[in-house]
Amino acid sequence: MQLTATEAKNRFGHCLSQAKISPVRIEKNGRLEALIVSAEQYADLERRAAGAKPKMTAEEFGAAYPEWIAAQHRDFEENGIWCDDIRTW
Repeated sequence: MQLTATEAKNRFGHCLSQAKISPVRIEKNGRLEALIVSAEQYADLERRAAGAKPKMTAEEFGAAYPEWIAAQHRDFEENGIWCDDIRTW
């Protein structure tokens, strides 16, 4: 969505609703002046900018849940892939 600064001021509630879906571009004098993004999108941008690592790496997950992983491997060895016999029409 793209609005002028005056439109954004007059329809601010609508801008906030739209920002949850996609960034809202605000123009002033024909030039891009600002973007409104949702709090979730902004937090994601901050994490990316900070170079934050995922909550748990594969190695950490393996160390935390070895029994569950072993059970999944056993199930796979016994039964194979659950959708292996599915046929497309």
